[in-house]
Amino acid sequence: MKLKNKRLITGLLLLNTLFSNAIADDELRLPDMGDSTGTLISPLQEKALGESFFRSIRAQLDISYDPDIQNYIQYLGQNLVTNSDNPSQAFYFFVVLSDDINAFAGPGGFIGINSGLILTSESESELASVMAHEIAHVTQRHIYRAYEASSR
Repeated sequence: MKLKNKRLITGLLLLNTLFSNAIADDELRLPDMGDSTGTLISPLQEKALGESFFRSIRAQLDISYDPDIQNYIQYLGQNLVTNSDNPSQAFYFFVVLSDDINAFAGPGGFIGINSGLILTSESESELASVMAHEIAHVTQRHIYRAYEASSR
């Protein structure tokens, strides 16, 4: 390759690197424009809705009340919440006695993890990744965003 072409390619790569870093820096400084879902439901209403949701779950599904299982799932969940977008939000993790490999997030920070998921997880990290996904549904207010979108 000729020296001229090498300089051109090197220059283009340098420009690309500089511009991509500048764009990334600008993205980090974007202002928080708020969240319209905050007008749909107050924190007090969200807590009441979550408690109602959990009562309904307990009436319909078999929940584990084993203290060792419950303590472990709470411990793991709270460690994840500490590193979430909203570490001050209250979360309650519970285990559903079901062979299905599943987990779900409800309103008010109630997160259910099926025992089938726990038993088939090959590591604590694998289980934690699913739980972190469910925590994100809550902190990103996906339930309320879906409701808001369906109301339009």
